[in-house]
Amino acid sequence: MLTDSSSAYTFSASRVTRTEVEIFLVSLAVCGLDATGAYPDWIEDLRAHPLKSESNEVWICRAAQSHVPITVLGSHATLPGAHAGAVLTLVPPQMLRNVLTDAILTIGNSREAAYLYRLLPGEISSSALVEIILSILLNYSYVRLTT
Repeated sequence: MLTDSSSAYTFSASRVTRTEVEIFLVSLAVCGLDATGAYPDWIEDLRAHPLKSESNEVWICRAAQSHVPITVLGSHATLPGAHAGAVLTLVPPQMLRNVLTDAILTIGNSREAAYLYRLLPGEISSSALVEIILSILLNYSYVRLTT
């Protein structure tokens, strides 16, 4: 799941191909407060503009079904992120001073929390995101054993 907080800062779905998604059996969805632009039909578009009362509930349910949501830093992503197993939060440069205001860590062990909840630069490449997600999914059992 990718949460997009503004039309000025949008992750480009064109960098991820349908074949890559099918190989890894990945389900992609986009949530957020924007409805501009279009995504391919294999990416579920859950964006809302204007915000509807049921939007947060839909986003939380989708995040709870996700292994590793990718969010853009903002209060709209706080609750969905708290319901997921792990979260990658993209931080746009203008949001660096607010970096911890919207984080809810649901893990008590600080090492495990640092592994599962990551703050990343907004300019990160899609290939780097894929590597981080694979690392989280493939190495989590080892991290659990050593914490």
